[in-house]
Order: sequence, then structure tokens, then C-alpha cells
Amino acid sequence: MSKKDQKATGQPLSRHGSRVQEVLSAKPTTTDKPEMVPPPTIRYSLVCLPEELPTAVLSTGRNLARHLNAPAKAFAALWAKPGLYMWQRRQLIGLGKDRRPAVCAGGPVKLLDLAAMRHAAHIGATMRHDLWHKATRGTQDALPWHVFHGRHLANPSGYALDKAEADFEGQRRVVAMRLHNTNWVGPDNELDPFELDFYQCGAAAYANYRALRAVCTDSVITENGQRIQPQSDFLAHRRSYLEKAVQYVENLDPRQRVLCVTHN
Repeated sequence: MSKKDQKATGQPLSRHGSRVQEVLSAKPTTTDKPEMVPPPTIRYSLVCLPEELPTAVLSTGRNLARHLNAPAKAFAALWAKPGLYMWQRRQLIGLGKDRRPAVCAGGPVKLLDLAAMRHAAHIGATMRHDLWHKATRGTQDALPWHVFHGRHLANPSGYALDKAEADFEGQRRVVAMRLHNTNWVGPDNELDPFELDFYQCGAAAYANYRALRAVCTDSVITENGQRIQPQSDFLAHRRSYLEKAVQYVENLDPRQRVLCVTHN
């Protein structure tokens, strides 16, 4: 099969072809419309709770959707500080039992060990990037999902969502990540293809990203209901969001209650 035929069928070029040619083989030829900027993916949010919301009802989800103007459910992802007294533990939301560190959905910032969360996430991400590097060794850089999603949004009839998903999933590096996840089942071993662009930035960048996201999640909702979130899923927009979000969180009043929620 010639290189021309390989490009037409979406198959990768030989080792004599360039990296860009392989990645761009998934580019649709059905439209010349400019790519659109897809909206950000918001799976989790860190909510700063107003005083009028009582702690007792927050873990059940009541009043939460009204405050967020979107469906949301409390999600236990925050670490409580060790050695808390019983009266302090009662201020935490959705505190789990028999776990070290103790995990909860939220509570006053002064009772949460956010620094330890970031440190642990950094260490875990460093190890996960090493797994990713081994799993994808020999594959070329791939385009992140938001590129294909933007092409679909620019011309939904000419470039269907199914086609966009197939083109993204068909890249060799993404295939390698999926195969790793299939063989090594478990959250500690999972390589998220939607973090592809951060993986490709290198081990240090990926570890810093995961450390910041462990606390700031995908968006921060302030006490008055304003949202701090990335403009899109583009790498630069997510980096810019994390810079703003971590500055906001680090300057919160220690008495401010926060709650981690999932929108899934």
C-alpha cells in the first residue's frame, strides 16, 4: 500500500513519514469551516458554601442543586486533618469511617488537610506518568480529544460525533492507553485519555497539574455563586484556570466551609 493510500484510509505512515502526517490523518475533509472552541468538561466542583446552608442537609444533596443551578451530588474526595476532636468531626460533611486518611465531602477549610492532598496527588501522578510512559513507548504524539470535539461542533452534519470519537480513539497513543487500562484494572493504574495533553507535557507538568486539580477540581464556585472555571478544555485555558483557582482557595477564610460535588 502506498503512502497516499495509507493517508486516505487513515492508517499511519511508515517510519519515513513525519509525525504530523500520522496525527492529521484523522482530520476531516468534509468541511472547511473553522474549528469551534468546545466548552470545558466539568466533572467535579469545589463549592464555597454560604452560611445559610446548614451542614446537616448538605450530604443528602438537598438545596445543593438550587445553589449551583445544576444537578450535583456531594462527593467524598477531601482529606480531614488527623487528630480531630469529636465536636470538630461533626462539622465535616459525609465523613467516612475506618479510613486513613479520613475522607469527607467537605467542611471548614481549617479542618481539611489540603496541603497533604496536593502532596499525595503529586506523588501518585509521578508514578502514574511513569506507567503512561511505559505503556505508550514507541507511539507518536496524539491530538487531544477537544481538537476532534471542536471539529464536530464546527460542522456537526459533515463531521459526526461518532466519527470524531473514532478518530480520537484510533490514534496509536490512545489505543495504547486503552489497552493498558483493560489489562491493569483499577483506579491507581488507570490512564485517562482525556488527560493526554498533560501527559505529553512531561512528568513534572503532569504531576503539578494533578496536585492542583486534587484541591481545585474542575471548577470553583464562590460563596456568592460565581464560577471560576476554564474557558475551554484547551491546555492553556485549564492551566490559566488552575492558577486563578489555587490563588482563590489558598486565600479562603479558614472558617469557610467548602464542599466537593460531582456533576455526573
